[in-house]
Amino acid sequence: MNTIVNSGIKETKKFSIGLALNAFKTERHPKIIFQSNSLNIDLLNNTKRNFSVTPQNLNKSNDFVPFTIKKNLKYNVYEGKNPIPYPFKFYYLKPENSNNAVVSLLSPEEINGKTMKKEGIVGWVHFENEEPPILKPWLFVENKDFYNLFNGVIKKNLHTDINKKVQLDAHFHKNGWMYFKDDRNKSNHGMLESAEDTFGAVEVKECEIIPKSFEPMFTYRILTRRGLFQLPEALHNKLVQEIQEKCLE
Repeated sequence: MNTIVNSGIKETKKFSIGLALNAFKTERHPKIIFQSNSLNIDLLNNTKRNFSVTPQNLNKSNDFVPFTIKKNLKYNVYEGKNPIPYPFKFYYLKPENSNNAVVSLLSPEEINGKTMKKEGIVGWVHFENEEPPILKPWLFVENKDFYNLFNGVIKKNLHTDINKKVQLDAHFHKNGWMYFKDDRNKSNHGMLESAEDTFGAVEVKECEIIPKSFEPMFTYRILTRRGLFQLPEALHNKLVQEIQEKCLE
């Protein structure tokens, strides 16, 4: 069955009458602009997170109830499928007699029969049939508890020397607030092209990142049509480590 999904991105063309040349203007989804040395913290920290060009239809399903991986729970394991090539492994953990699965960065061997706390779960994905689905926004529910842990890891580690590329960006940025963008959208790096592909902003002073100055962007999405989030490898490994240390019991 074909499903028509509203992308949420509307384009309109405005025709200006009376000009020698036809003038067309394309309008896309909103872009959030910061001044070079100031930041609207209230805007970044909008807790409602109610803007996205990516729909999440599963979250609207009346029969969907978020669940965790409990100790010794029996579940089937599938390797996760991303819409575009993905540098890291992730997994679907699907309990028996369920059409929904947990999306996990940890393998069953790493979980090792333990209970995974809710904040260690990336989100939930819906199986439309027996085949593991490609991870798409309209089959997915983001876990806000994971999102909080995710931002905490970024805030704690972004300024450290494990992030060579970010340090290099800061060197050229020199001073002010600098965007930190998701690697799944590599175009226009350092500038805000897509609000849902921008983790947030970090403050730079004299070419150095100010520790723990990271502020998350409320429009950011863990999953978009480009796929699951892509942190720099060292930061991704810190996230996995945080889940292993804080979310298993």
